[in-house]
Amino acid sequence: MIYTSTQKDCERMVLTIYNDGYGVIKETRSIALGEHDQLIHYSDIAEKIEIDSLLIDGLKIKEMNFEYDLVNKKKLLEKYVNEVILIRDRYSQQKTPYQLLSVTDSIIVQNTLTGEVRINPKGEMILPQLPQGFILKPSLIWKIKDPHQKSVNISYISKGFRWHASYIIYLQENTLDLSGWAHIHNESGATYENAELKLLAGKVHRIKKEKISSLEIPTFLKMAKRQNKNANFKEKTFHDYHLYTCQEKTTLKNNQLKQIKFVEQTKIPFQKYYMGLGVGPQKHYSTRIFVNLSNDHTHGLGIPLPKGKIKIYSRDTVNQCFEYLNETLIDHTSVDEKILLPLGEAFDVRMDCRIIKKKQTGKYAFITYEYTISNHRPESIHFKLNHLLYLKHMEWLSASVPFVKQNVDSYISDMNLAAGETKKVQVHIRAKVE
Repeated sequence: MIYTSTQKDCERMVLTIYNDGYGVIKETRSIALGEHDQLIHYSDIAEKIEIDSLLIDGLKIKEMNFEYDLVNKKKLLEKYVNEVILIRDRYSQQKTPYQLLSVTDSIIVQNTLTGEVRINPKGEMILPQLPQGFILKPSLIWKIKDPHQKSVNISYISKGFRWHASYIIYLQENTLDLSGWAHIHNESGATYENAELKLLAGKVHRIKKEKISSLEIPTFLKMAKRQNKNANFKEKTFHDYHLYTCQEKTTLKNNQLKQIKFVEQTKIPFQKYYMGLGVGPQKHYSTRIFVNLSNDHTHGLGIPLPKGKIKIYSRDTVNQCFEYLNETLIDHTSVDEKILLPLGEAFDVRMDCRIIKKKQTGKYAFITYEYTISNHRPESIHFKLNHLLYLKHMEWLSASVPFVKQNVDSYISDMNLAAGETKKVQVHIRAKVE
């Protein structure tokens, strides 16, 4: 006897989706086996299952088959070659018997009444019945030893899943509001009803044949101290990754894109500044705008943020509409790390550079650069001047304002400029003449 198990028998569904195009399905189903049931037809599984990842608990299985050769038009018609089928005219609804001669390149039939042969006939084809052995859905076929079990737990990996994060920021005068969304794609070939959903952020190593090297083991989960009370997910550490668990069950349909908010925080303080990168004499350097914020509890965040795209908006105070400013990408950002967001190039903040003095003594040339930084905005700004020693034989000597050495060839000076103010900064270097 054959016992058929479908998704209607599901008692619990847990779905963990990874960044790299796959997911892990964990399911508990009730089974009511009869005394003579020796085969279980386990259906409603993912079409893209990795069969070598299957774990089964609760049944003693002697033999297992994965039936995935699903019915389609060509396969079905091939079963009726040399058989008689009916073709119904769409207008008159009259049925005419034809012998099916071939379906290799085209559908070729012969009228059994007149003998005429037709290629790709118009009309609706009617077949007598579905032949035996055809599978409508991918299924696992189990031959079992003990038919007295009441439930079964299975776990397997399937391709066809992916998820990514995206963020929206609303800039205000001194603070910003941040919302983050998880975009979840299901193309696995199955629907997951009322599932517990988890998203894993981080790259899990898999070999070329797509075998996973580390599966989720719930006993290893450690509760993190940080939680985002305004979102639909709770974050936990899992080995060296971060696991986001949806607080409500959800249904993920096949070929569906679902969006769920996973972070929402308001009034996060930030620092805005302008930066000019100087590498020598040039008229009108582009001045870039940056927003800098801290991912910590003190500044209103303090949760691991998965990598993703950020779209930045700001409110027009005249009509109170949000206007689009910029978009950028962030990488996986841990707690207590800085987040630096570029906003583009400034229109009203300008930086120029010229050489005002150059003198050669022996093997060295002594050069003085003068930077002119102008703030044409109606409010004061914070500006960072980054002077780059762009040639290997250049050596930093001094400057008219304090600079801090960032690395071997970069020096940065922080300054404030009032509305309408212009500042001049001189930088003295020595270059070896070759």
